[in-house]
Amino acid sequence: MREKATKLYSYLSKGIHSELVIKSDINYDKTTVLEKVNETVKFCGLLSLVSHNIDSAICCLDLTTAIECYKRIKERTDNYGNGIL
Repeated sequence: MREKATKLYSYLSKGIHSELVIKSDINYDKTTVLEKVNETVKFCGLLSLVSHNIDSAICCLDLTTAIECYKRIKERTDNYGNGIL
């Protein structure tokens, strides 16, 4: 999970930092950025589901509710680009 988070953060943060030395329109076209944001939402949904199943976490949803929320997020991200949002 850490590797996936690091890769997504690295990709999405490059366009923000001043040390960007490549043309932004080459790697940062609208379609690619939206796909990476979609991947990030999907990843955060999974991370949220896991975090609500940790005994020591504060303010957790019950597991059934957490799973329902995750399913809705996953359905939306799986349908991204199909016009079904």
